[in-house]
Amino acid sequence: VSPSVKLPYVPNDPFKTRGEAWSFLISTLCVEDDCLPNLQLAILDGMGSVIQSTIDSNLLDVLCVPQTDPAGPIELCTFTARVNEDPDRCGVEVFRNFTLEVIIDSFQPEVVRGQGCDGLDNDFNCLIDECDEDQVLPTAKIPNVPDQPFKSIMDASVWLETNLCLEDDCQQEVTITAVATPANLGACMAPGGLTAPFQFRECTFTVRFQTTRCAQSNMLDFTLPVWTGNGFDLLWGQGCDGIDNDFDCVIDECDEDVVSPSVKLPYVPNDPFKTRGEAWSFLISTLCVEDDCLPNLQLAILDGMGSVIQSTIDSNLLDVLCVPQTDPAGPIELCTFTARVNEDPDRCGVEVFRNFTLEVIIDSFQPEVVRGQGCDGLDNDFNCLIDECDEDQVLPTAKIPNVPDQPFKSIMDASVWLETNLCLEDDCQQEVTITAVATPANLGACMAPGGLTAPFQFRECTFTVRFQTTRCAQSNMLDFTLPVWTGNGFDLLWGQGCDGIDNDFD
Repeated sequence: VSPSVKLPYVPNDPFKTRGEAWSFLISTLCVEDDCLPNLQLAILDGMGSVIQSTIDSNLLDVLCVPQTDPAGPIELCTFTARVNEDPDRCGVEVFRNFTLEVIIDSFQPEVVRGQGCDGLDNDFNCLIDECDEDQVLPTAKIPNVPDQPFKSIMDASVWLETNLCLEDDCQQEVTITAVATPANLGACMAPGGLTAPFQFRECTFTVRFQTTRCAQSNMLDFTLPVWTGNGFDLLWGQGCDGIDNDFDCVIDECDEDVVSPSVKLPYVPNDPFKTRGEAWSFLISTLCVEDDCLPNLQLAILDGMGSVIQSTIDSNLLDVLCVPQTDPAGPIELCTFTARVNEDPDRCGVEVFRNFTLEVIIDSFQPEVVRGQGCDGLDNDFNCLIDECDEDQVLPTAKIPNVPDQPFKSIMDASVWLETNLCLEDDCQQEVTITAVATPANLGACMAPGGLTAPFQFRECTFTVRFQTTRCAQSNMLDFTLPVWTGNGFDLLWGQGCDGIDNDFD
């Protein structure tokens, strides 16, 4: 009887990284043998190499398959558990595969904040907290931008250098090394829609900064508004003060209203948003808009094509301009949303556009998928139909409880056990039924776990189960791997190596 290895449970939520999934396996797997108390456990990647830590580069070689049903940033990653008996005894090795759900992390090993200052040798090179261990670059943020544009490029540059918040995960000192300013206002971008003589432009300032100890450098762009003319202090409220300010015998006409509406974001959360839909919801509920003369302003959030985003599941979220980030490594994209503010069209009809860039966890460029939308009593897709099948975007799924400790005696036994014990689930609690179970034709179609020389080996057999909901006929397909013995007489094997009997008559 070879050693056994089993996983008592699997969490319902996917793991954040492959490193976190490895850590769960190495601390949770249960190994046992009928004769030997001391067993050695190791977790291998897809190339057969041992994974040593949550930042081991071997995590890149774990076999992971991205999943598109249900839509979401999930990959199924297969880790191989290897159990060794004492080499001075029989030296048998047993291999068992375990497949876990992991949030897609751009196929990067886990990057942990503070590894360059935690007092540990994280990269196993006998050096503690050297610069190579500090994998997170310094970053910078600015507080709330003033409501009104700066009077000059120089004023904006000075304000930026004075108010920039420089941060490092190891609290190293961070210094600004350079600030690249636009050569003149002609190099700045016009916000659009402004016809008054005192317009402003969006000017981009590029800031370079680095840590003092490890000289880790980073570069970020910040956009600030700058007025194109003088006399700003005299302009506020000229379009609604009852005075003919431009001496054309017309009072408070549009030409006098030279201060356009403003839109600002009071704060940005430290943590990235889970989806683009969540980022949109934050902007639509948090942005502050105001005008010196008009109390009623209309706010809309646009995608990269100029279309209005209407909800957290709007397909226009697919067209938001998002750029994946690799520094620091992680499943993050910078998504730029355009806020459009309209004055009353019966007044002057001025439109103002302002871009806001937010961090979003990469979600495979899918709009937000919310569980239970097909049964919440709401018209989530705004087509005047409530809880129709199109709103139910989450496919049914299936799980199995703990697999028995010992392999099944036959493929048929494993198939019957699977159909009997499979837990079928749907987010709207629709009835789910199995439509087909594809079993291996024979044991030759199953994968040998490797390393077994005893006559009674077992193989890992994959069973493909198809199932669907009854109301909407939403179907899904999942693979489940179960161990099956290759011979008979399993009941006679337990403890034969330590029962004091010559069981094989030699």
